[in-house]
Amino acid sequence: MINSYEDLEYIRLRGNSNAVFRINLRNHSELVKSCPDLPGALLYRRFQQQLVDRSIEQAIFEAKSRDQSGPKLYFMNKEYRFEEFFYGRPLTLWEMRNMCIQQSYSKIICGFNFNMAANIAVNAVSPLR
Repeated sequence: MINSYEDLEYIRLRGNSNAVFRINLRNHSELVKSCPDLPGALLYRRFQQQLVDRSIEQAIFEAKSRDQSGPKLYFMNKEYRFEEFFYGRPLTLWEMRNMCIQQSYSKIICGFNFNMAANIAVNAVSPLR
């Protein structure tokens, strides 16, 4: 059970338009026994600048979470969002120049950007005229 803020570890990450933190559970292994679906880390995103239409961005994020092609959404409101945290690293220069990786990456990004569920969700929020 999480009893206080001391049970959590906050790590500030880089974000261009939002305050972004990775939140780790300090005693994750003990908590998993009572709640096996509990993630070890979450991403906390506090919206700070209005660079995009927030309703469209939220519709896309919810659709991508529902069809499991994006991070899992745990909670979202107008001020902040808790989402699944992915551990990763930037691509190296060699990886960016490697044709096999470029092709794989291009297919993934194309599928991400032309996701039917996300397009339907955006159209519901902001129909084409």
